[in-house]
Amino acid sequence: MSIRVKFILAIITCLSATMYAGGAYLQNLQTNILEQEARNRIKIVLNFAHATRSYVEKQLRPVLEQELSGKMILEGMSATFVTRALIEIFRENMPAYIYKQATLNPLNLANQADDFETQLIQQFQNNPNLAELTGYRHLNDEELFYFAQPIQVQTECLQCHSDPSFAPKELVERYGNTHGFHWNDKDIISTLLLYVPTKDLKKQAAILFNALLTAFFLLTLVIIMVIYLLFEKLVNRRILHITEVMEDAAAHLSQGVQLVDEKSQDEIGRMALAFNQMSRQLQVSFKNLEEKNKQLEQVNQLKNEFLGIAAHDLKNPLSIIQSVSREIECCYDDMKKANVVEYASMIQMSSHQMFELIDNLLEINLIESNEIQLSLMSTNVVPIVTSVLNVYQYQAAAKQLHLSLESMDCCFGYVDEHILRQILDNLISNAIKYSPLHKKIVIRLKQLEDKMRCEVQDEGPGLSVADQEKLFTKFLRLAPRPTANEHSTGLGLFIVKKFVEMMGGQVWCETALNKGARFIIEFPSNMPPSN
Repeated sequence: MSIRVKFILAIITCLSATMYAGGAYLQNLQTNILEQEARNRIKIVLNFAHATRSYVEKQLRPVLEQELSGKMILEGMSATFVTRALIEIFRENMPAYIYKQATLNPLNLANQADDFETQLIQQFQNNPNLAELTGYRHLNDEELFYFAQPIQVQTECLQCHSDPSFAPKELVERYGNTHGFHWNDKDIISTLLLYVPTKDLKKQAAILFNALLTAFFLLTLVIIMVIYLLFEKLVNRRILHITEVMEDAAAHLSQGVQLVDEKSQDEIGRMALAFNQMSRQLQVSFKNLEEKNKQLEQVNQLKNEFLGIAAHDLKNPLSIIQSVSREIECCYDDMKKANVVEYASMIQMSSHQMFELIDNLLEINLIESNEIQLSLMSTNVVPIVTSVLNVYQYQAAAKQLHLSLESMDCCFGYVDEHILRQILDNLISNAIKYSPLHKKIVIRLKQLEDKMRCEVQDEGPGLSVADQEKLFTKFLRLAPRPTANEHSTGLGLFIVKKFVEMMGGQVWCETALNKGARFIIEFPSNMPPSN
């Protein structure tokens, strides 16, 4: 499918959606206009009804009461009766209009509220602040728009509707004493309802809607034809030309092929310019790719070196274990106990070296796969550091090293206790490995303003500038070697850096060649505030 066809289909879709939205809007607008017109009709009839009630209550009834000396004539003294009678005369010419004072307990059963009207009254009762209700209702297979207002019992109403014994006898004689009584002041037991027809209004609205829809449809066809012709001239031909040039140049993109310059500054001209820029950038990308390939080769070489180191570190202890176990197997009966103990020590030391290497590799794998779950909390780290130091006192004593702690009683850091132990294990064991005999190793704990600092300082060989640049790097070993031929995997400092950063801390080294090294780690004292 060509872009021209897709564009035309998109235009048709958009116009159709617009037509649908416009139709919905017009429909809603016409509904509002229809309801407003229905309200206007209701207002006319309602004003007539209110005027009638007001005339009866304020003028006709007082005059009749004075003239009749207490006698009750409903046809002239009941505002509801008179209003209803006049509306019925009005309905002789307009029968679709319905006026009703729907009541829950009326004197005149013609005013008895049906189920629908009862629900309206209940809504007014439940919400005394509700001034009116409007809507649609079907009566006798015809849709009517209704307008309802609540009617509240007034004091003067109780003259006729409180107790049958107090009501005018003419009222009781006409309607009986079983209904229409026992009303209470201020109660809402009735609603003034006016129904008006909407059939003619909807017919007019439908005619107008269809006329607008037809006009909109014809206008849409004209727009589609104009867009089709303009698109063909201004877009489609130029795109086809550029496409042919790009297809012809695709086989030579690596050489930086350029499109013919577009004179126009519109989107298509800018597209040609962008392609030319892309072509030039592609040449740069080719060069960058070559550099990346070189870097990958270096990483691969680094990986091979590490595998060689790992294989070597595993091969030596395995060879020792193999030879010693073979010696024990062949000569166990002739061996002295001291020889067996020595061989067992050699096996234990070799297996420890292997375990250390494998454990470091597993930790690196967990770090790089983000599978380590931290349990951070503000913790007094002094007992943790003390317990780690106690573990290494024997190892330090074997090299006649003085291992000490300088600290306050409490020093709080926001850390994971288990991970902190691993960090301290690496740093302290490194300090012991690389320290000559009779030297000092000092661990200092300091509580700063909002941080906890731990320093591990040794008097070892220190690090050259070249080694400092490679510090904390995976797979690399530095120039200094353990002073008592201890085993080293070359992974400890990399693991330390990753663990420290995972807990939101920092680690660095202050050192110089032949002047020892001081490794410093810092952690927040408390949980950092969330962003």
